Amino acid sequence: MSSIIILLSPEQAIVATDTLAVNLDGSPRQFTTKAFLLPHLKTIVAGTGLAGLASAWFRRVNEMMLVRSLDHLNFHTQQGLCELYGRDFGEIDGHEVSSSIYQIGVGDDGRMHGYSYSSFYDFEPRRMEYGLQMKPTAGPETEDSQRTIAQLMLAQRNLQDKEPASARVYIGGDINLIKLELDGTAIHTSLDRFPDYQEAEAAMYKGFGAA
Repeated sequence: MSSIIILLSPEQAIVATDTLAVNLDGSPRQFTTKAFLLPHLKTIVAGTGLAGLASAWFRRVNEMMLVRSLDHLNFHTQQGLCELYGRDFGEIDGHEVSSSIYQIGVGDDGRMHGYSYSSFYDFEPRRMEYGLQMKPTAGPETEDSQRTIAQLMLAQRNLQDKEPASARVYIGGDINLIKLELDGTAIHTSLDRFPDYQEAEAAMYKGFGAA
């Protein structure tokens, strides 16, 4: 359960995520990083859904895989994610949790490309279109406007807060952003912080102490 906002063009990629991870009941568990930079591949790996899958996949790519580029990595990703998910993440405490992984970076043709992989489709690679993409939706009136990324993520959260707790995507913490250029130059920054950050943090420590 996460927010992700991606702005993809042939020359540049921007990936923004929130940092809130929750328990299965929706209560705050921790703050965490959900997008990771692989400078040697000029690639960003990000994830939504099950906490820990994106970071586990990042470690596997970074420490165990011999690949030369984003497209070379894409060739091996479906099999690798199916193995990782089935072994360590397919069922958590008796609950099946769907997840998506995104890999965005410089392709073999020298242009920026993106691929998405969903556990719902057995992590089959799907080429991402250029333009603005986000999950969950922020509403048609915001997706077609010139809203900033921080405003879009707040709109996502406002919509999700209206959903039943069992169906809600929980969004919070900080808004982290990675901007990647074709030459590999990257900026990783924190854009903003949700107003209930301290409240969520207090709930995390309270829950940790009760565990």
